[in-house]
Amino acid sequence: EKLSGLHIFSFSSRPGTRAAKMNQLKPCIIKERSRLLHETDALLRHNFAESQKGKILQILALHDKKGHPQGLTSNFLTVEIDNPEDRFKNGQLAMAEITGIKKGIIYAKLKK
Repeated sequence: EKLSGLHIFSFSSRPGTRAAKMNQLKPCIIKERSRLLHETDALLRHNFAESQKGKILQILALHDKKGHPQGLTSNFLTVEIDNPEDRFKNGQLAMAEITGIKKGIIYAKLKK
């Protein structure tokens, strides 16, 4: 199995802990390492999404703040729905095919 993404956060010491007593990295080093890890994360997420093209996955129906239909796949990809239908209501499950990725947005088409 390959990584599909990373969860990245910068360490912040807490007073009274052993970690707080250790030598701390300079903020510029922390910032640079975080930047590099975020770049790696973006690449991993893109590659994983690309690997899903053509697959039919179960999705949970959602809508964004503007009411555009979206879905959350069973493997946690957020997708835009190409062919929304009246039956596509928040909270419902549906099957959808991952059709492509454009500018970081993953598209899916509902299956009948």
